[in-house]
Amino acid sequence: MGRFVTVMGRPRKDSTEPSARERIISAFWELLDEMPYPEIKVSALLRRSGVSPNTLYRHFDGYDALVETALNEALDARLASAMVSGESWASALAPDAAARFRRVALFASDGSGILPSILKRSLKELWMKEMGLRQESLDALTALELDFMFAGVVEMLGRIGRGDLHADQSVVQRFFERPLGTGILETMRSISSSSE
Repeated sequence: MGRFVTVMGRPRKDSTEPSARERIISAFWELLDEMPYPEIKVSALLRRSGVSPNTLYRHFDGYDALVETALNEALDARLASAMVSGESWASALAPDAAARFRRVALFASDGSGILPSILKRSLKELWMKEMGLRQESLDALTALELDFMFAGVVEMLGRIGRGDLHADQSVVQRFFERPLGTGILETMRSISSSSE
């Protein structure tokens, strides 16, 4: 006998129920919390979110676009500028920072290597955008420095996501207060100021 997916109807415009788009993204994070990324199937995502395939593809160009959107919504652009300016992280982060941080760490800890690679690229792009930098304006050594630094940040986030480090953003702030972390911040400040 065939299996049926229960599809929820569209909520009314004045409803407080999550939209289909929100349910899809939420289902992705729930599934990622339960299983490795390569094991997440679109059919499980549809079942969990209660949407049809047409609804999924109406909101996202494909599964990869959903993954990128979920990550981009979890990242907080204010963090990049706070890191370089020395501003207090507490004042720079949104009220839902802990939940966002947990999602980013979950993304970083995926063992497939796919999600950490996407995260590294996204963090670098976000920071460069905040600093007004373009990839093509970087010399080869500067591009290498940035790749190296963001790979290290993603590794740290992955260790937090796997439970190897205390699981909150305070460990990241403490890292950037240590000699290596302050060196990374100085390099980032130097790169951003040299572009002005």
